[in-house]
Amino acid sequence: MFSIFINSICDELILYADDLAIYTSDTDSVKIVEKLQREAEYVHKWLINFDKTKLMVFHKEKDLSIRHEKVEKVDVYGNQIERIFEFKDLGLIFDPHMKFYKHFEAVQQNISQRLSIFMDSNVIYQKML
Repeated sequence: MFSIFINSICDELILYADDLAIYTSDTDSVKIVEKLQREAEYVHKWLINFDKTKLMVFHKEKDLSIRHEKVEKVDVYGNQIERIFEFKDLGLIFDPHMKFYKHFEAVQQNISQRLSIFMDSNVIYQKML
């Protein structure tokens, strides 16, 4: 019931457990910042922890306008929300271009480490026989 209530308040909010994501889209980065500020001010009443709150701008890799427009932070009642270029959410590593290279590298490294442990234990087991 709570999730349905929260998700019906605004179309630009996603709530999962105790995590909240605010999203918006536009071709103009100034409008994006204005929309995000408006939404963040709206949910500010819910006691947002601004130390954990970050801003990520997703855009096409070839779209240079977003790089030149310097969207670096959003101000909400004097609290600065800084822009980040990598974010891990629900086990996925996101980057501004939605390429998932960092995520694939992390998964590959994790598999390599576990496979190495498995191979080492297999060698020890073979020696015991």
